[in-house]
Amino acid sequence: MSENAVLTFGVIFTAIAAIGGGWWLWRWSGRPSAPDPKWTCLRCGAVDDLAYYDAGSTLVEIFLWCIALLPGFLYHLWRRSNSYYACPTCGSKDLVPEDSPRAKQIAEATVQRPL
Repeated sequence: MSENAVLTFGVIFTAIAAIGGGWWLWRWSGRPSAPDPKWTCLRCGAVDDLAYYDAGSTLVEIFLWCIALLPGFLYHLWRRSNSYYACPTCGSKDLVPEDSPRAKQIAEATVQRPL
């Protein structure tokens, strides 16, 4: 095989990998939709919508994508697999739906009673 053939194969392979990887990320990396009801945090007692938190750093991911496709892709997969919904006030993952018995107990305990 000549050098030109190897170089051409490398360029074509890289282009196909970049296009395929870009399509895969566009298709599958969207955030899952948040559950509808309000949630009560068991740690701080806040009643609110959920906040979505990504693991890791966006800057590190961009840096790895710029260096090479494989490290960027692997880091992206790790970040997406470790993302989670949590309390927007304290960041806790300990949440229950607002209409659950435990949430009602917390709401009754935190109601301010007049002096």
